[in-house]
Amino acid sequence: MEIVLFILAVLLGLVGVIGSIAPVLPGPILGLLGLLLLHFTTSLTFTTTSLIVMTILTAVAMLADYFLPIWGTKKYGGSKEGMR
Repeated sequence: MEIVLFILAVLLGLVGVIGSIAPVLPGPILGLLGLLLLHFTTSLTFTTTSLIVMTILTAVAMLADYFLPIWGTKKYGGSKEGMR
């Protein structure tokens, strides 16, 4: 079971990195899920503080990914269709 969790964590991490580039995949969330799977293995554990910080950073990255393009379009005079 340990090996399966480790392999899934590595795959989620790799897909998370790809998702940071490709707009179709939610990269930060997949990367965080990979880290959480690694936490449940016995070979690598994270402190509660580091997991909370990683979760907060993931939430900030996801919010920035959705709201910064809208804000930039408004600021530089884009149309409503451009914001959508």
